[in-house]
Amino acid sequence: MKSFRPRRLTGGKQVAFCCALGLIACTLPLAILYRYTRFLPLFLFHYLLLLPAATTLLLLLPFRVPAGPPGKDAAVPEKSADSKPGSKRLARIGHALVLLARRAYAFLCRHEAAVRAVLLLGVVAYTNIRFFRSLKKIITVYRMGYYVPILFLFFFVLFITLDTWCRRTVNCEAKKEKPDAYGVALVRSIRSAFAMGKVGSVLFFAATMVKMLGVYDSQRILVTLITVFFIYQTFFFLLSFVARLIRRELTVAPELVVPLPGLGHGELGVLGYLEKNTGITMRSLWSIRYIKHIVPYSLLFGALLLWGFSGLTVVEAHQEGAVYRFGRLEEKTLSPGIHLTLPRPFDRVDIRNTQSVSEVTVGYVSGEDADNLWTAGHGDEEYKLLLGGGKELVSVNLRIEYHIEDLRQYLTGNANPEALLSAMAYEMITDRTINTDLNTLLSVDRAAFAENFREELSQHAVEKGTGLHVVSVVLESIHPPVEVAEVYQKTINAEIECDKMILEAEAAAGQTVAWAWTLYDTKVNTARADGYTAEADARSSVAEFMAAVAADEAYSDAYRYYKYLDALKKAYSGGRIILVGEGVDEKNIYIGSLSGAERE
Repeated sequence: MKSFRPRRLTGGKQVAFCCALGLIACTLPLAILYRYTRFLPLFLFHYLLLLPAATTLLLLLPFRVPAGPPGKDAAVPEKSADSKPGSKRLARIGHALVLLARRAYAFLCRHEAAVRAVLLLGVVAYTNIRFFRSLKKIITVYRMGYYVPILFLFFFVLFITLDTWCRRTVNCEAKKEKPDAYGVALVRSIRSAFAMGKVGSVLFFAATMVKMLGVYDSQRILVTLITVFFIYQTFFFLLSFVARLIRRELTVAPELVVPLPGLGHGELGVLGYLEKNTGITMRSLWSIRYIKHIVPYSLLFGALLLWGFSGLTVVEAHQEGAVYRFGRLEEKTLSPGIHLTLPRPFDRVDIRNTQSVSEVTVGYVSGEDADNLWTAGHGDEEYKLLLGGGKELVSVNLRIEYHIEDLRQYLTGNANPEALLSAMAYEMITDRTINTDLNTLLSVDRAAFAENFREELSQHAVEKGTGLHVVSVVLESIHPPVEVAEVYQKTINAEIECDKMILEAEAAAGQTVAWAWTLYDTKVNTARADGYTAEADARSSVAEFMAAVAADEAYSDAYRYYKYLDALKKAYSGGRIILVGEGVDEKNIYIGSLSGAERE
């Protein structure tokens, strides 16, 4: 089987290949920057470079028709006695697939022009669909830095360098006896892309610098210009494509050149382009001579028409416009809608977002990675305020949300109303911290603090004539400086532990006091009961004594004899009684206790 060696890129083809890769390399930072900045013209400009780069690489695809009829030079695998039936079947299938692939490739090579035409139209259609779908992604909020104009300045220098290389390559090929017509056509096509890229880079650099300097937001103008350039590029690309297709030059010299805007006869001029692609000498036509006479007047009329339309102003629903007529601000502002004013420089319209809420931070410079922890900063830079004692510092972080309420007063009352609002907020927060201490400030009611702060700040904003309305004040955090936050945390933890110990001691003391009061009540009640008992006993003794006195008075002898016997019984209770005397015998003697019985 004959092998297909890949086509080597030499001369103009090599230069065109390198330049196409350079254009693709330029599209990568544009797409990456768009993801970061959301600046739509960057993404649209990358399509402007991607279309010629993709078509150039597509035209460099190798097509080489094999020598001889397809499939006849392919040797059929010989039968071997040792071959197994399964291996024979696999060999036949592989051979059939190879023949099919060779025939398909040969078919593509014989119809190279049709294949390239279909692929080119597919690339153009896909690029246009993606481009016009991207127009819906335009937003008013985006990020911009000086790296954008610097990048396009680099692109401008790069395009000049590559264009010089391409021009020298074309000149060198023209001096050869057998120039590479295919490569020269591709180089000329890519040169037109560099020309469009240089013009676009200059416009991009100027528009972004105007934006960075704060003169004008040029996003919509850039979007419009890039869209016009892309449509212009696509139109002439298709025109060149049809011309090459009709002349059957798509596989010989696919010169898909896009001329620069203008009626010049140069290599990249519109007239030179039409002369080359139509075969008609445009200089000899009376219509062209007539056009040359009316072009200045047409351009003048067009310029006047465009100048008149510069007074057409569109004010969106969330916006309001202030009109400066001959440098003097008019009393009436422009409401949302379409308005026609005098063209510039007689009238100048300053459009501001009056309904959208903006914000300003107090106490810190807003950053993306803000944290509400004490030990972490709340932005790129935090300010510290001295408290009333003169020995403590504190950071108070506020976010003030506001919008423009009176546009005319906003523009005429102060040079910078936002800066004045921020200064008043700093003054107010300083007044609140200079007469307090850290503990009091940390324990403040944040909602009430923020609301009182908003009311006072709104009153000051009205008095100063800022034209701003304070919507809300958000007290994000009150904390000591980050550098000593850990020390403050340790101190607070110690205070909390001290309070805990005091509360525990107070609880124990309360329990001890309660037990003491309980014991006191018990003792008092016991003493009272004992007193009542003693009193009752005393009363009983008195009553018994009075009864004895009464008995003694009534029955003196008997009662005294009874008391005598009772005293004798008590005296000898539990002991032995021995009676000695005359007439005493064993019958008249009692030995034992007298408590059980009485004997005479």
